[in-house]
Amino acid sequence: VLIVADGVGGAAAGRLASGLACTFILAELHEGWCGDSDRSPRQFATRLREAVEKANRRIHEHARRNPRFTGMGTTATVVGVLDGFLYIAQVGDSRAYLVRGGKATQITHDQSLVQQMIDLGAITPEQAEESEQSNLILQALGVESTVTVALTSQELRRGDLLFWKGHVAIVR
Repeated sequence: VLIVADGVGGAAAGRLASGLACTFILAELHEGWCGDSDRSPRQFATRLREAVEKANRRIHEHARRNPRFTGMGTTATVVGVLDGFLYIAQVGDSRAYLVRGGKATQITHDQSLVQQMIDLGAITPEQAEESEQSNLILQALGVESTVTVALTSQELRRGDLLFWKGHVAIVR
């Protein structure tokens, strides 16, 4: 499992939120998936989603108990591979791309105001690139008590590359 967590809500609080996200997600996956007798792909995806949801609740509770961290949050893109398939659980806008045969394809969907405006047809992708609202995300771990985790799956092939936020993974 690989995790990219990009903190929001001020430098220190964002760093703390991203660190907590990684710690909590890995702990939840270890407890949930490693102890699970159901090793199906569906269960793996469920465990990824649950780990992100539980991490969100724990980060939110930490901020609630410590007022100086009010509003802290982090995006999270959690990547796992099982039986030749890639599974991604995502909150926020840390994009993941798959490069296959020299062509890059975005395989996650930003949870951002600009992406929502594109989806509604209010602006074009070209207009979005120029938007002053391009950094406004619709949700992040820790900000609210609940989040909607986007799940993506993709069959992998030998030679595929996955990259996101400065990270690269190669399928052999």
